[in-house]
Amino acid sequence: MFVSKAMPLPGAHRGCRNLFGVRSTSLRWLAVLCFSFISLAPHQGLCSQSDTTSLAEGVKITEEKMSGGRIAIQAVFRIDAPPDQIYRILRDVSRFPEFMPGTREVKILESGEGYQVASFLGDGGLLGSAVVMRRELADPERRISWTLVEGRARELKGFWLVQESEEQGASLVTYLNYVDAGVLVPGAIVRECLKKDIPPMVVALRKRVLSGGTWRSEEYLNASGWSRKLERGSDPSHPR
Repeated sequence: MFVSKAMPLPGAHRGCRNLFGVRSTSLRWLAVLCFSFISLAPHQGLCSQSDTTSLAEGVKITEEKMSGGRIAIQAVFRIDAPPDQIYRILRDVSRFPEFMPGTREVKILESGEGYQVASFLGDGGLLGSAVVMRRELADPERRISWTLVEGRARELKGFWLVQESEEQGASLVTYLNYVDAGVLVPGAIVRECLKKDIPPMVVALRKRVLSGGTWRSEEYLNASGWSRKLERGSDPSHPR
């Protein structure tokens, strides 16, 4: 789609959201397994504002060429935890709504040896609010790859890879995601939106891992009503 200078899109100076005349949340939630991001405020005293800033540091984001001239976005970052611990959290996709930005609901539609087919419900937007993904689980390599089964995007694929770091007790996590949103959204704009969504995603994953798998986002707590339980003295990390 070509947009002439004589026909500017409303609010184009505001970035990804108004370039399309809609929120870019659908592109953002596609960035995680195609999820949208949301503000990740510290919860339960786990991280101060400075801690949250540090959790977003040390992420190397690059553009990687794929076959056919396609360009994916890749992020490589470290987490101070054993690889198996991180991989278990990434493998348990049904619990992604508890911490992954903008992920409202995940349902396992089908599963078998080494694979899952799951539906992901996120925020609305240009590509719609739901996609169905097939996830291939290569447990020995701690690698999870995904491809699009159903959704408005033309193509969607990527992977998580968790490896041992040279530093003891730490892991190196690689995340790659490719989204072809179709002719309505230029690939360069899609890639810039995906890049912007990586830091909050990394913060969320690091918080989840460093809390031992108990940290839950404010988005999730508010949606589930657990914030009210916390005010009454109940611990939302250990729901009854």
